[in-house]
Amino acid sequence: MDPRLLGFEVDANLWLSVPPGALPHVGTALAARPGVHAVAVTTGPTDLLAAVFSSDPAALYRFLSTALAELPVTAVDTTLVGRAVERAGLRLRHGRIVTPGQHQNTTRGRRRRRPDRPGR
Repeated sequence: MDPRLLGFEVDANLWLSVPPGALPHVGTALAARPGVHAVAVTTGPTDLLAAVFSSDPAALYRFLSTALAELPVTAVDTTLVGRAVERAGLRLRHGRIVTPGQHQNTTRGRRRRRPDRPGR
């Protein structure tokens, strides 16, 4: 689903540096916040990734300067997502849920006829 349909105009990934002992606390606190749709532990120069939806740039700024500022985060690198190619969730086709393994060549629940097999 496109988050803009729910009023979220800004999609951002926050790459966070956190002291090792604070990882569970920061991860749990972020996961409980409205607008945070994913939190993951990472490897490399940062420790956590938080994926955040905001209604507008000002709301993202408020999140960074208030909610995030209350946590023991030592550094943040914010990446704005211009366009998401895939998102987690249910896959829909023609308004119906497509389950994993379901035949992909369907038109509103009916199989399409293959040109090499007329009448079947």
